[in-house]
Amino acid sequence: MKNSKKEIQELESNERGFFSIWSDLIDFGSAKFFLNRKFPDDILFNRIIEIGVRKNKLNDAIDEVIAYFNGAGVRPSVFVTERSIEDYLVGKHFKHVDDFNVMKLRKFMPDERRAAEVSATDASTLTEWVKAYMTSFDIAARFEQEVLKRSKMSLKKGCTLYLAKVRGEPAGTTLSYYENGITGIYCVGTLPKFRGRGIASKMLEVAIRDSGKRGDHVQCLQNLEGDKVREFYEKRGFETVFVKRVYQK
Repeated sequence: MKNSKKEIQELESNERGFFSIWSDLIDFGSAKFFLNRKFPDDILFNRIIEIGVRKNKLNDAIDEVIAYFNGAGVRPSVFVTERSIEDYLVGKHFKHVDDFNVMKLRKFMPDERRAAEVSATDASTLTEWVKAYMTSFDIAARFEQEVLKRSKMSLKKGCTLYLAKVRGEPAGTTLSYYENGITGIYCVGTLPKFRGRGIASKMLEVAIRDSGKRGDHVQCLQNLEGDKVREFYEKRGFETVFVKRVYQK
């Protein structure tokens, strides 16, 4: 399916809106990038997202951003959509480490299993969501305060944080971020002991249902190819709109 430039820009805007909650968005003029010093090696939270200069100034712009990242003690990454800058990145000792799939829902294919009860989180249950999220993604305990801080910010920004439970026990998490008629679905994770039971499918179903009630006309999500979940989302009715090549220094 061919996607318009406008739709691609809308998907990009949703992604940037969400990650600007979980990272600091910094604008140099010549470049924009996400930075989170608390997660210095994370390619999602620390990446150049836009370089707004001509090719003859590209080296200087990249050098300026690299110096900023180095000063912050953070490894920079770049999500590339224009293949023409890849040679510049290789020349700066960046390596291609993964691909980032941007996907849009075509028609949701539900899992018929009654896998879990899924409900929205509020301030009173946020800590429970955070612990489930960290367990699902194997995040070390030392990062709990930063995850809690960013989760609180997500609630304040109007995100819906969903918690799945099986017989009262937390089993998985997801998060919806809304912008201009688009629902972006993020943080989809299942605790190891509950995997393979349709938990993630159920959370997607609830998030998509709620977005439809708001009248959102697009539901989207992203995933790293290395996480090997693209096929799962395809089976649920998502299709890849475009792919970014991920470089990290």
